[in-house]
Amino acid sequence: MTRHGVKGLLDRIAHGVTDRLLRHVLWQASERRDLAGRPTDRYPLVALLGREHYSERRKLYPALRRRDLRKVLQGELAGEPPTISLIGPIRDDDRREVRLYRLDRDVLESLPRSLFVVPESALLATQLTGGQWVDVERQGYRYYLFHGGPSQPAGGVLEARQLVAMAAGMDPEQPPEEWRGSGALLSRFRRALVALPLPDWWACRNPLPRAFGFSGLALKPVAVTAGLMLVGYLAFASVYLQALLGQRDRAVLALGPEVQQGLIADNEAGELASRQDALIELWDGRVDTQQIWLGIASALANGAAINRVEMQGERISLRGDSPDAAEVLLALAQLDEFEDAAFDAPVRTGRNGRQSFALSFVLSDARTESEAVDD
Repeated sequence: MTRHGVKGLLDRIAHGVTDRLLRHVLWQASERRDLAGRPTDRYPLVALLGREHYSERRKLYPALRRRDLRKVLQGELAGEPPTISLIGPIRDDDRREVRLYRLDRDVLESLPRSLFVVPESALLATQLTGGQWVDVERQGYRYYLFHGGPSQPAGGVLEARQLVAMAAGMDPEQPPEEWRGSGALLSRFRRALVALPLPDWWACRNPLPRAFGFSGLALKPVAVTAGLMLVGYLAFASVYLQALLGQRDRAVLALGPEVQQGLIADNEAGELASRQDALIELWDGRVDTQQIWLGIASALANGAAINRVEMQGERISLRGDSPDAAEVLLALAQLDEFEDAAFDAPVRTGRNGRQSFALSFVLSDARTESEAVDD
């Protein structure tokens, strides 16, 4: 099969599967039609409910887990009209915002039984970015939609756009986008359905009582659609993978020499990086001998004779004798370069009157950090 033939086959399969799926998504506004834009009486998998068929409100709750918050909402909404609750993420003030959509029960019961019922404004809001708002008008109905999901029907005291923006906390000087006509919304519905998060799908399960069950749901269209989707996916995946493998093989053969040179350069860069890391580690682990000699010089200046210098970890030990060992220790303790100066053993006085001592100290962290900054 030629490349053009494969592309044509894939296009026909994708178009057929997409068209069948769109015929099972019902949009109930002032008219009833599917997402292909045609009037329909088919049993849908998803029903989009127009903004005029529900009211919405928002409420804040503590930052509970979604499962626990759903139990709270279930108790609060018991006995209420059918309501869809979309739970938002945890906010900076440790609370969750819940969008509550109270559906028109008469309209909902007049629709064919569907698996999901999605509010129109909640779906369209997923297409908005921060600070964006829209003036929507279709089928003789008009409303305003804001980023994050809230919407406001046009009319009454909020007819003026500036007042609507101010009421929603928007900049009144920023004009909204305008989505006019059903055609402008249909394409956005299609994109938004694919991007709708899984928790929102779960929340949009049909809220009608279970007494309707599957008796009102046509299982044949569901099964046929699922079968077509599976066959289409397998056919598409098989043809696509074959074409992709062939294309990649040709690309690899063409790029062989360049890839080989790149691998050589990458190996050399890795070796240089390893050497650099080793040098950095060696440099970081060096002992500042200049400061050690400063401590020895301080002891000598106070009449000490140094017999032994040791370094264990970060601690430097001096052993020797002097006329006054306490003065040697005091002089070291007063230097900013050292800290934690202390005798390691009792001071002993010899026959010659000189005091034998063993003391130790560590280099000051502040001094070390200052020198690192200077470097």
